[in-house]
Amino acid sequence: MSENPPARLARFRHRPALADRVLPTRRRERLLVIVLTVVICVAAAIVVPQVASTATAPDPPHLTATLGGCGCSVTSVAFGPSGATLATGKSNGRIYLWNVPGGNLAATLADPGEGGITSFAFSPSGTTLAACDGIGSIYLWNIPSRKLAATLSDPDDTVIDSVAFGPSGTTLAAFAGSGNTYLWTIPGRRLAAILSGPSMMGLTSAAFSNSGTTLAAGYVNGHIYLWNLPHGNLAATLTDPGGARITSVGFNSSGTTLATAAANGRIYLWNIAARKVTGVLTDPGRAPAYSTVFSPSDTTLVTTDINSRIRLWNLPLEKVTATFTDPRGRGITSVAFSPSGSELAIGDINGRTYLWDIG
Repeated sequence: MSENPPARLARFRHRPALADRVLPTRRRERLLVIVLTVVICVAAAIVVPQVASTATAPDPPHLTATLGGCGCSVTSVAFGPSGATLATGKSNGRIYLWNVPGGNLAATLADPGEGGITSFAFSPSGTTLAACDGIGSIYLWNIPSRKLAATLSDPDDTVIDSVAFGPSGTTLAAFAGSGNTYLWTIPGRRLAAILSGPSMMGLTSAAFSNSGTTLAAGYVNGHIYLWNLPHGNLAATLTDPGGARITSVGFNSSGTTLATAAANGRIYLWNIAARKVTGVLTDPGRAPAYSTVFSPSDTTLVTTDINSRIRLWNLPLEKVTATFTDPRGRGITSVAFSPSGSELAIGDINGRTYLWDIG
């Protein structure tokens, strides 16, 4: 029997319209999309910074080699200009030349005066090594032949504390225990000038600017003297803001900034042109810093302290990015960057030299 018209009409009226059936489904889909979008955004906010942080965070320094260990103190370390040779000087009067990488001993240079090596420096060409000792002599070694080429003597016959080549390789500065600084012409081996300013006793550190036109020397009285070269006239005197003893000085590669470390644990960054402090780095432990060395890129400064800690500073941020220690904790005596800036050589009083990969 067929359904009567009124019953069919009533059933049709209770049936949901097509729009009423489709719209809730679309609303649910839109709601699902919104929820998924929110979830993805929240996850991205959490994960992306972690990924970015991981991508930009530098690898921690790690020890790659340990050289030597005769029991006598390492007094100086330096990479040759090519980075393929590392020289280490010791208080036993010997300089050891190591192949890098590999850490194989390539040659040994013996101090003819047996006075104990106090410092040495490669010429910019890498063909000459100048070394000074505790009896006032400076020895010039020919690196390719491994032979002694010349001997220079301190006119005052005092201990030579440190030597440094000018960037052209034609000038060698020798810093004597008398407080005088001697400038020698190389290869003429002639004494060209003697720098002797006020309160010159107590030299602790000295450095050439890369242009070779300025020599900075720090002293125990808290003063840093800036000398104009080649004439040797005193251009300026900087004073440690805290009046503390100067322990180390170092120029950046452009010669526009001088880093000076003081016995109060502070490192001051000076604008050389303005003669003003532009930044202050404070050792977290307030320990005196005994080395201040710029990386070749000038973005990192390495400092070492009396507690055998090595700190890497990010100079644009003026913050410590890494702190590590001498493996034996016996006192760091010298530090040097490789020419690439990826390695550090650290010498200590235990007689060992450590090579660190700093990335």
